[in-house]
Amino acid sequence: MSVNSVQDVRVDTSLSPGADPASRFATHVVAVMMVVAFYYLAYRYPFQIGDSGTSPTYKDTPAALQVGKYVLLIAVLVAALLMGALLRRARKRLSSDPFWGTTFALLFIGLFAGVKGLFSGSTEVVTFAIVFLLGTGLTGFALRWRLDTGLLGRLVSVYAVISVAVEAVQYILFRTQGRLPALAYEGSISVRFGAVLDDPNGYAIIVALLLPVVASWRYHRRWRFLVVCLLLVTLLATQSFTGIVSTIAALVGGYMVLNWRSSNKALLVVFGGGFLAVIAWTYTSASPVFQEILGTKLGSISAHSTSVTALSQLGPESFLGFGAMQPSIESSYVYLVANFGLVFTLIFVGLGVLAIGRLHRRISHSPEGEDVAIYKGYYYFLIAFLLACSNLHVVGVYPANLLFVLGVVTSLFAPMTTTDLAPTPAQPHASRSARR
Repeated sequence: MSVNSVQDVRVDTSLSPGADPASRFATHVVAVMMVVAFYYLAYRYPFQIGDSGTSPTYKDTPAALQVGKYVLLIAVLVAALLMGALLRRARKRLSSDPFWGTTFALLFIGLFAGVKGLFSGSTEVVTFAIVFLLGTGLTGFALRWRLDTGLLGRLVSVYAVISVAVEAVQYILFRTQGRLPALAYEGSISVRFGAVLDDPNGYAIIVALLLPVVASWRYHRRWRFLVVCLLLVTLLATQSFTGIVSTIAALVGGYMVLNWRSSNKALLVVFGGGFLAVIAWTYTSASPVFQEILGTKLGSISAHSTSVTALSQLGPESFLGFGAMQPSIESSYVYLVANFGLVFTLIFVGLGVLAIGRLHRRISHSPEGEDVAIYKGYYYFLIAFLLACSNLHVVGVYPANLLFVLGVVTSLFAPMTTTDLAPTPAQPHASRSARR
């Protein structure tokens, strides 16, 4: 299967040698960060490195590996800023909007969380801050340069296929050799798969990014249908109830909003999805397998319910953002309010909502033939992420938090067009497209 089929041959947006160097560089910076997000944790399953507290067979991650991903990302950002300073005069500004709101929100979240993390000695909070500060450094690129959306879409497509293949290998090894993933216990039905990440909760939300991109493939319809079906199977294999519900709700609800003018299509999705959900629930809720899975979730359900109790016990200083750091709370929203305050939490939510709105406009107003698959992927992913935050501690989980920031940043960038490509002998079709 050729993932290059994602690209529309009528509008060639590949990064050719003749492309604008500044936009090419900006695209490569975002692409490298996406690659680090997708593949850095690939060491977990083969070397059984993760969290010994959640797996009887895994050992704790060494500090060097925990810090390594952020060293890589910071190095990429520093190089990008230095090169960006040299290339900023390469073209005029593309946007009259300086994106002050997004830049301020990313900077405020990064600095405030960083200060609290340093004073409290919390490495989780410090790494959370680093992710948002990385996003702050990228916002200025969107003022002058474009992204090759086709290239980023192909990166996601390749990752989707690799995720399906890796999970198939994991399942075969589990059935034939009893090899357990990170969140699994021998002799229990609670064997949860998380593909390359080996993280069921995080991967369940990332499926919301993968599915729309794969569904946007313009060729090889049979392969597209097969990969979409297999991605749905991997979603169910996570056994992450919150992740599954958030992803499905994001896909259905986001599709309705995108197609609200086409009421018949939106209603068909809603009623068709609801009908299938009722049938699935009828046949699965009474099955012994489902009851056994539900039994293994009772402890998790109890832990999630404590979030409401924790919220009711917060004092005024916590709501103002100056209270003592609280241990990990299952609900991301309660965790943010308890540790950083109500204003901080509202800024965080507003950051995501504004990015979703920008992505919606880019998708809705895109000309025919423009590759907007990556915008669709991040549109649905950000919705799923914000929904999952109600009941999962995903704000502090890598790479979901990094992809959230990259989704916000990507929403600022306009896509490359044929006018961004210099007419070179190697690209005669690009010149023809530009003249049409």
